[in-house]
Amino acid sequence: MALPTRAISLLSLFLLFIAATSTTTPIDAAGGQPPSPSPATSSTFVRSRCATTRYPDICYDYLLPYASKFKTSHIKLAITACDVAAARLRAFSGRIKDLLQHTGSGAPRVEAALKDCKSTISAAEDLARESSSELGQLDTAAGGGGVSSREARLHVSNVKTWLSAAITNEVTCSDGFEEAGEAAAASPEGKEVVAGVASVMQHTSIALALVNAVAVAEATAPCSTTESASSSAFLRSRCATTRYPDVCYDSLLPYASEFKTSHVKLAVAAADVAAAHLRAFSAKIKDLLLHTGGGREDAALHDCASTISAAANLARRSSAELTRLDAATAEAESSSSTSAGGGGSSRLARWQVSNAKTWLSAAMTNEGTCSDGFDDAGAAATASPAGKEVAAGVAIVTQHTSNALALVNGIPV
Repeated sequence: MALPTRAISLLSLFLLFIAATSTTTPIDAAGGQPPSPSPATSSTFVRSRCATTRYPDICYDYLLPYASKFKTSHIKLAITACDVAAARLRAFSGRIKDLLQHTGSGAPRVEAALKDCKSTISAAEDLARESSSELGQLDTAAGGGGVSSREARLHVSNVKTWLSAAITNEVTCSDGFEEAGEAAAASPEGKEVVAGVASVMQHTSIALALVNAVAVAEATAPCSTTESASSSAFLRSRCATTRYPDVCYDSLLPYASEFKTSHVKLAVAAADVAAAHLRAFSAKIKDLLLHTGGGREDAALHDCASTISAAANLARRSSAELTRLDAATAEAESSSSTSAGGGGSSRLARWQVSNAKTWLSAAMTNEGTCSDGFDDAGAAATASPAGKEVAAGVAIVTQHTSNALALVNGIPV
């Protein structure tokens, strides 16, 4: 859905309202004033991280006052971004409640749309706060000696899911006014809400982008030098069998303490990495949908949203299947079983590996379908900014899914 032109023209008015009803400095979700100005290193860090977001200037201006809190920590930076997003959503939710109190009884559609927005924006705020809390748990664990890379990935995955859902809620609020008709959308309440959605969505998008950049290795427990060297050599040899060995090695090395020299655990990590990239790409497609002008480009993006989301589910399903195989293998080894890899049944192990291969192959087909959709939509759609971004995104996720499939093929069963 493209944001209406009227939203842009009123965005400044909405931001002036927020400024008038807030403190003169960005809201601290913890309730206090922002910490003192940051050192140069933190400033450089936040500038470089914000450059990876869709709204780098807004990101930098709102997060810099908290630089002494996160310093150069990706996790703490993401926590701060979630806190800022939650604070903006809380302020917007309060404004919607105020608008509801002053909506005339003669505008039932406007009132209904506002009530829906009250619910969806409140839920979005809860999701942003829950995301901050989840990352806080990860940060605490990291400070206490670290967690397993799989547990760290689960924390990060949860946050990505919740922030993506928050963005969906924000869009739902804006859509409600469009669906209520032109009169509702053109009403003062409609204009203010659409402008408000545009503002809070920027902050939620920034938080999601910074979560996508969280280095899981930052929170994981370190392994010994000997183990690290052994795992690194193992990974290098396995990645050499893939189509994209450098991408494979760079993306999986942070999880070496988790898989060590296990073919199955390595494949699990690869499937998890592929799923994470697919989820991030899926969120990006949803973000692009908010800024398209309709037509064939919009239709192609909708198709991509569906196929890439399905691909992410297939990659997660593959990881779950391989995790079951790994658990069965460990059980068999502990009971001194001599069967090849799975609960006393090599046939079951082969079946589980076959399932993972089928699902990852299907995920790659879905990725190709997304790319083909823009080719089928015509040269204009393919050459559009969205078309170029999708093509680049497909190329990236395909590399990770291809690597995961190659590593699954290398599991000895």
